[in-house]
Amino acid sequence: MSVLALDLSWLNNNLQTTFARQVAQASAYRLRGLLAPQRYTLLVCFLRHTYRETLDQLVDMYTKLVTATYRRAQHTLDTGAKRHRPMIRAALQSFQTIGEALLNEQVPSDAIRTTVFAAVPPQQFPLSLQAQ
Repeated sequence: MSVLALDLSWLNNNLQTTFARQVAQASAYRLRGLLAPQRYTLLVCFLRHTYRETLDQLVDMYTKLVTATYRRAQHTLDTGAKRHRPMIRAALQSFQTIGEALLNEQVPSDAIRTTVFAAVPPQQFPLSLQAQ
C-alpha cells in the first residue's frame, strides 16, 4: 500500500507537521522503542511531509530554471536586436523612400527605376537582392 494513499484527514495538518519534525529529530533506536501504531503514524506523517516539501522544492527549482532560461533568451534577443538595429533602420528608410517614389504621381512609370536608384543607391541593397 502506498503511503500517499493513506487517509490522514483525521489528523490535523499542524499535528502531521509536528510528527514529521519529531521523526526527523529522533534516532532509529527511539523510533523502534515506540509502539507499532505510533511509529507507523509518525513515519507516515514524516514521509508525506517530506514528499510535499520535495515536490514544492522541485516546482520552485523548475520555476527558477524556466525564469533564468527566459531571461537569457530575452537578453540574447535584445542584444541581437540592438546589433541589427542600424541595418533594420536603414532598410526601413530605403523601403519608405522606394514607396514614396512608387506612389508619387508626378514620376512617370518608365522613370521609377531611375528615381528609386537616385534616392537609394544600389550599394545600400543587400547582396542577396543584388544577385537576383
